[in-house]
Amino acid sequence: MKLNLFFPYRCQHLCIPSGLNFRCACSLGYILENGTQCIEDQSDRLVYTTSYGLAALLTNDTTKKTLVRPLSNLDATAIETYPASQYIFWIDGRGINRMKMDGTDKKLILNDLLSPQKLSVDWVSERIYWTDDKNEVIESADFHGKFRYVLIAADGIEKPHAIVINPLDGIVFWSDIHETSPKIERAGLDGSNRMVIVQQDLKSPLGLTLDLAKQRLYWSDSQLSGLFSVDFNGGSRQNILESSQANKWLSKPTSIAYFDNHLYWLDTSFNGGSILRTPIEIPLPEILTDHLGRSTNLEQQDLKIYSSKIQEGTNPCSINNGGCEEICLFNGQFTSCACSYGRIDPENGRSCIEYEAFILYSKVSSLESIHISNASNMNPPYPKIESNIKNSIGLAYDYSAETIFYSDLQLGSISKVYFNGSGHEVLVPNVGSIEGLVYEHRQSYLYWTSLTSHDKSISRVNLTKLKIEKVIRLHEDDRPRGIDVDSCELKIYFTNWNLKNPSIQRAWVSGYGLESIITTKIRMPNAITVDAQERKMYWGDARLDKIELVYLDSMERIVLKKAGAPLQHPFDLAFYEQNLFYTDWVAHTVTRINRYTGEDMRVLRKNIPRPMSIIAVANQSQECEQNPCSVLNGGCEDICEVLEGKPTCSCKEGKLSHLILKLKVKYPKVICILIRTLELIAYLFLIIEIAGRYLMAGDKRCSYTNQHCLDENQFQCSQSLGQSPICVPYNLTCDGLEHCPDGSDEDVRYCAVRSCKKGFFGCGNNRCVLDSSVCNKVDDCGDFSDEEGCPCPDKTMFKCAKGPCISAKRKCDSKPDCEDASDEMDCPKMDCNLFSTNRQDPQKYYSKLVHCNTTTACILPEWICDGSNDCWDNSDEVHCQDDDQVLKPQLCPPETTFQCDNGKCISLGWLCDREDDCHDGTPSSDERNCTFSCRPDQFKCLSGDCIPSHWKCDGTPDCNDGSDESGSCNTHQCLNDLEFKCQNTGRCIPKAWLCDGVNDCGDDPPGLDEMQCQGQGHCLSDEFKCLNNKCISNHFYCDFDNDCGDNSDEPSSCDYNFCPRDYLRCRDSHGCAPYAKLCDNVLDCNDGSDENVTVCAELNHHKESSLLKSKCQAKDQFGCTNGACVPLLALCNGQDECGDYSDEASCNVNECENPYTCAHICNDKPIGNVQLFKINFN
Repeated sequence: MKLNLFFPYRCQHLCIPSGLNFRCACSLGYILENGTQCIEDQSDRLVYTTSYGLAALLTNDTTKKTLVRPLSNLDATAIETYPASQYIFWIDGRGINRMKMDGTDKKLILNDLLSPQKLSVDWVSERIYWTDDKNEVIESADFHGKFRYVLIAADGIEKPHAIVINPLDGIVFWSDIHETSPKIERAGLDGSNRMVIVQQDLKSPLGLTLDLAKQRLYWSDSQLSGLFSVDFNGGSRQNILESSQANKWLSKPTSIAYFDNHLYWLDTSFNGGSILRTPIEIPLPEILTDHLGRSTNLEQQDLKIYSSKIQEGTNPCSINNGGCEEICLFNGQFTSCACSYGRIDPENGRSCIEYEAFILYSKVSSLESIHISNASNMNPPYPKIESNIKNSIGLAYDYSAETIFYSDLQLGSISKVYFNGSGHEVLVPNVGSIEGLVYEHRQSYLYWTSLTSHDKSISRVNLTKLKIEKVIRLHEDDRPRGIDVDSCELKIYFTNWNLKNPSIQRAWVSGYGLESIITTKIRMPNAITVDAQERKMYWGDARLDKIELVYLDSMERIVLKKAGAPLQHPFDLAFYEQNLFYTDWVAHTVTRINRYTGEDMRVLRKNIPRPMSIIAVANQSQECEQNPCSVLNGGCEDICEVLEGKPTCSCKEGKLSHLILKLKVKYPKVICILIRTLELIAYLFLIIEIAGRYLMAGDKRCSYTNQHCLDENQFQCSQSLGQSPICVPYNLTCDGLEHCPDGSDEDVRYCAVRSCKKGFFGCGNNRCVLDSSVCNKVDDCGDFSDEEGCPCPDKTMFKCAKGPCISAKRKCDSKPDCEDASDEMDCPKMDCNLFSTNRQDPQKYYSKLVHCNTTTACILPEWICDGSNDCWDNSDEVHCQDDDQVLKPQLCPPETTFQCDNGKCISLGWLCDREDDCHDGTPSSDERNCTFSCRPDQFKCLSGDCIPSHWKCDGTPDCNDGSDESGSCNTHQCLNDLEFKCQNTGRCIPKAWLCDGVNDCGDDPPGLDEMQCQGQGHCLSDEFKCLNNKCISNHFYCDFDNDCGDNSDEPSSCDYNFCPRDYLRCRDSHGCAPYAKLCDNVLDCNDGSDENVTVCAELNHHKESSLLKSKCQAKDQFGCTNGACVPLLALCNGQDECGDYSDEASCNVNECENPYTCAHICNDKPIGNVQLFKINFN
C-alpha cells in the first residue's frame, strides 16, 4: 500500500488505498478505463458530498463512481452545479466556494456569511441563491460573489432551509423548517407575489427539487418519512413514497433531486446512510450506494444533478442584463432592476445612485450599514468597510466630506475612510484606547474619550492642523465612554461610569465649565446622543439596562425603554427623525424604537457577535446654523454680525464717540482741545455708556483703549484705566477667578471656545502655561500634564507613563510605584506562589492565585469582576459580561460574596436588592427565592417595596401600587415618642419638623405642626432663634447679613462699631471690608472708605517696602515669589496683592488629587501649596 501511495503514476488521476491494495479513480467529468486510465465524459451525473471531497455517480451507469481530487478541510453542507461552465458550487462553513468539475480553478467567492444553508442557481442571469436561517433571509450574488442582493427578508420567514430556482417563470421556492410552523413558499425573483403553497401535513421539508417540464415541485420530509409533490401553485398534491408504503426504503430522507422522471434522495438513516432513486410514475426504489455514515456527517450531506438538460431555456434578463446596470430581476411577466448597494435612479429606472442617509455600526473588524428608513430592506446601503480594521469602537462622520472616522482599539489610532470604503488613511496614530468619538462640524474638531490606564481624558484634534489638545483631564477612577457634541451651543456631553460616582457630564467645547448633570439612578452610563435642535439628550445605562430621555432645559428625565429583550446591554445610541437606534452587546442586535414614546420597536439586525458604536449618517447637522451669532454671541464680546455665513465681530461705538465724530466733521480745528479733554474725562471715569470701544487682536474682544499690553504673555482686560490697558498674566485666564476688574478674563464667551495661544501649553485641566514650563520638573498645570512624557535625566531612572521618574530598581518589583502601574507592566511573569500568606492551608484562599494579564499582580480568581481594581490597571474589571475573559471567577468567598449561576462573584450586599446584578436569567440568580422585609423605620408596600415611614399618608403615592395612601391613613398610628400625627391627612412626621416654618402636614389652612409655636424653643444653646422660629448660629447675629430671612437677626440695636479680625470698619460704621479687598477699585463700603486715597497710599507703601524682605515672619502671611508678604486671606481673591501674581497662581487646583504630591497625607492650600504630615506606621 505504501508503494502505491508513493508511486501514484500507476493511476492517471487518483490512487485510493483499499485494504492492502489500491484502486484508481477519476475526477468529476472523467470515467475510468482499463483500471488506471481516465477519459473525458460529459455524461449526466449525480454529485454528492463525502468526507474527502465530492463524489459522483453516472445516472445511466451507477456502478461507475467518479470523484474530485481530495480537498483539505472540506466540510460541504450544500452543493449546486452549473454544467454550462463546468462549475460546482458548495457551502463550506460560512463561505461559498466554486471550482471546475476537474478540481481546478478553486475559489472562495463569498465569506463571512452568518449561517448559509442550501444553494440553487439561476443559469439565465448566472446568479447563485442561498438561504440563511439566522439572518432569516434569501440572498443572491453573481457567480463571482459580486452584486449581492437580499431577495426575501420580511416578517414570516423564520428558518429558511431548502431552495430551488425556476428562472424560466421567474419563481423562487423555499422551505421554512420552523419547529411550530413549517411551510413551503414561493415568490417572484423580484420578491413580489409571495405566497405559501404548502402548510398542511408538513413537518420537516429538508429538500426541494423541480420538474420544469411538468411544472411540479417535489420535497422530502424527514419527520414524515416521505416524498411528496404539488404543482407550482400548491395544488394537485401527490404522495410519491411514504413510510407506510415503503417502510423498507424510507427512514429519514433529507436532500432530493429530480432528473429524467426519477427522484434521487439521500436517507441519513436507511442502511447506515444511503443514496436511493425511484421512478415517479411507478415507484420502485433502488439503492445506489449505502453505508455512507462510515465516512461523513450525513446530517450535513447534499446531492445534486450535474446535467445541461435540466438547465435549458431563457428569460428577458439574458439580453444585455435586461438593460440594468447591476442586477436584473424577472417575475415571470416583467423585468426590474436592482442595486447591490445604493438605489435605483428614479429618472431612468436602471442605473444605481447613492443613498443620502444611512445607519452605520461598528462590528469589531468591519463597519456595516443599514437602511435608515426602510427597515424591511436588508440590503446594505453601502458596501461593508473592513480593509485595515482590527477592532473598531468609536464612530463619527463628516457629511460634507462624505467621510467616516473610526477608532481602532487594537491599533490605538483614529482613521478615516470615505462612505464608499475608499481612501483609507490613519488620521491620528498612537492615541491609545479610544471609546467614544464625535465630529463637531462648525469648528472642524474631532473629540474622543480616552480610557487608557494612564490617560482618562477628553481630547480633540483640529482636522485642518491635526493638532491634538487634551480638553479635560479626568480622575484615575473615571471611565469616560460615550460622547456627543451640541453644535448649536458648542458643548460636549459624555458618560462617565466611575464605579463610585457614575455620572453624565458636560462642558464647553474647550473643556471650560465642567459639570455633572446626571448623578442619580445611574450605574454604568454607556451610550449618549444629543438632539441639539430639540434640546434633548438620550442615554443608556448598561447596568440598569435602560434608555432615558432628558429634556436639557428642565432636566426632566423619562425612561423610554426598560430592561428586557431585546434591551439588555445598550452600548451606543443614534437618532434620526422620529427614530432612536441602539446597539446591544448582550442581545447582539441593532434595534430601532420611537424616540418620543419608546414604542414601535423593531430589530434591524441580530446575531451580531459584538455590535459597538452606531451613527445616523445624514445631512442633519446644518439645522442649527441659521444664525451663527446665536451661540455665545459668535464668540464676540460686543456686536456679532453674519457676513458671508460667518460671524464677524465689532465693538460698540458709544454715545461720546458718535458725538466726537460729528464734531470733528463740523469743527475740525476749533474744538480739537475740547474734544481731547472730553475723551480723557470719559476714560478716567469709565463712562461706559458714552465711551467707544476698540477691537483687539483676534477680532473677537473689545477694549476702551486702542493701546495694548506690552508683554505678549499677558491678557488684556476689556476695561482700561484711562488710555492705559489693564493687563493680567495669560496663565490666570479661565481659572475660575476674576483677575480683571470687569471679569473679562472669565467671560464665558471667551473661555468656552479658547485654545491656548502660541507660546503656551494647554493643560489637561483647561489651563494654559508657558511652553518654558513644560518638563521643568514643576507641576505648573496643577494636574501634572505639563510634566507627562518628559525624559528622565539618566538610565538609572524609569519614566512612568503618567507621572514622574522613579528609580529603575523599582521597576518590576510587584509594587506599583507609578500612578498608572506602568512600572509593573511589560515585566516577566511573577511566581504567584511567592505571595501566598498561608501556604499550609491553601484551601483557605478557595483557589490558587492567578496572574493578571498585563501587570505583575497576583490575585484570587474571585476578585475578578468584583468592582475593585486589583490588577492595578483595572484589567480585572474590564468586559465582565464577556464570555472570552482570560481570567474567570472559579469560587467566590462565601463570607463576603455570592456566586452567580454564570460564575460571576458579586457582593452579598447586592443579593435580593431588586436589581439584576448577575445577568444570568429571568429572574437572575441573585434575585431568586427572595423574601423582602423592611426596616423598623420603613413602611412595606403591598408590592413588597420599602419606603420611609413618614412617606405614608403624606398625600403623595410613593408605592407603585399606591398602598401608602390607602383608606387606612385616618386610623394610622404614629410612633408616640418620635412622630407627630397631622390632623386632616393622618400623616406622621418627625417631631423635629414641628414649628420649623414649613407646612409639613400639607393641610389647608396650615396644619398643627406650625400652630401654637409661640414660646416653643427648639434652638441649641449656641444658636439664635429668629422671630419666624428659624435657628441660626449665634455668630450670624448682627453680621450685616439677613440670615433669618425676616431680618430679625439684624435689629436696629446692633452695634456695628466692631469688625472681625482682618476686616476694616467702614467710616460710616455701616459695614466692614476685608483687608484683601482694600484698594481693588471696587467699593465694598457704602462710603468708599475702603478705596480712600490715604489708605491706599499707605497700603502701597508697605507693599513696596516688603519687597526688600526675603522671608515672612508672621504665620498668617504668605511669601510671594518676589519676596513680598501678604495676608493668607489675600490668596486667590482675584487681585494681584504680591505684585507678581504669585498669590493668584494655581488657584482652584487641588494638588492633593495628584498621588505624587505627598507620600502620606496631603492637605490642600488655597494656591496649591501643600502641607506634609509625618506619621509613624508601616
